[in-house]
Amino acid sequence: MRLRRAVPMMMLLLLCACGAAKTSAQTPVRFRTELLEAGRLSCQLVLRADYGEYVRDFTLDCRYTPDEASLQVVEPEIAKGITASVSGEGAKVSYDSTVLAVENFESRRISPMAAPYLLGKAWTEGYIASMGESDGLETTEYTLGYGGDTLKITTDFQDGRPVHGEISDGQTELISCEIKDLRLEKKEAEQNEDVKTYVGGGQP
Repeated sequence: MRLRRAVPMMMLLLLCACGAAKTSAQTPVRFRTELLEAGRLSCQLVLRADYGEYVRDFTLDCRYTPDEASLQVVEPEIAKGITASVSGEGAKVSYDSTVLAVENFESRRISPMAAPYLLGKAWTEGYIASMGESDGLETTEYTLGYGGDTLKITTDFQDGRPVHGEISDGQTELISCEIKDLRLEKKEAEQNEDVKTYVGGGQP
């Protein structure tokens, strides 16, 4: 009699565990689909870059598309107004009409301005290495790159949206950030399709 009662209970526990894993897996996959369909994301990153010998804090207003990330520094005050664009080809930093090209991000010391691009790449293309749940957050660990150039991107999701991110080289956390005011936006090309057709000679 005890065995008969124990077997259904074990099956119920297994089914509950499987259901929880499925729910956790759905979150990063669903967000990836939504972001790719929208084509653009905007958010604010409250970011800390820890390089061991020193720590730097930044607040960045960011936009991401699968091709490029752009940002503007909000804080610290000394860097306020600096803008940057980052892609797989490297980065350009602008301030007071001066544009400076920056080399590709292949070193272990990841620049804070690379964070929006790396987070976006993880969300849209990164390999989902593991998932878990704790304190009401769903945590997904992504990997980007191969071999010695692999980066680990960890994201905490709440209500289906990223709220915290970390970038590490697999051993040392390099960058951590709060993700605020995240919005998915349709690309301007799609929003202005009717206007472009008219300007091009079509009928309004």
